[in-house]
Formats: sequence, C-alpha cells, structure tokens
Amino acid sequence: MKAGGLDTAVLLGTAKGSPEDNAGVGHAMVGVALDQDPDDHCRESFSYVDHGSTRYYLAEATWSDPFTESWNYDEIGTAVGDNPWAEFSDIGIVKTPV
Repeated sequence: MKAGGLDTAVLLGTAKGSPEDNAGVGHAMVGVALDQDPDDHCRESFSYVDHGSTRYYLAEATWSDPFTESWNYDEIGTAVGDNPWAEFSDIGIVKTPV
C-alpha cells in the first residue's frame, strides 16, 4: 500500500472476538488514510478510526490463510474498510515511514 502511494499506519488496539482478544493480548491492523470512503465493492458501511485530522480505514492483513483460501470480497475482512471483529478499539498508532 505504501509503495502505491497511500498513507498507511499500524493501528494497535483490541479486537473483540479475535484470537488475540481471547488470549488477553492486543491486536494490530493496517490503517489506510483515504480522502473518501473506499469504492471497491457494494458495501454500505466502513470501519475506521480518526487520529487528529486523518481518518484511517481498517484493513485486516490476516483475514485468512492465503495459501488455502482465495480472495473473496463477500467475506467481511477482505477489503479496506472492513472490520471482521465484533469491535476494534484503537489504543495507539504507529505511522509508517514516508
């Protein structure tokens, strides 16, 4: 995403229902800053966190096993703006280098 010119960050938090949450530890997700809602599929809502004046749309990098499952936009968690967890509570951010 960074190589494609997008403003990205690593969002640190808790993802209710994730394996990490069940183990009592935090979770990390990719955040992608966009000027408008993603326009890559027929979805009605998008998940994001705001940091200052920047809105980062959630992107789950580990939604499935890429070696056994093919990409499926109908599966929640496969596209920018999806949140496959019951809830993602943002508690920190690590900006990626320019």
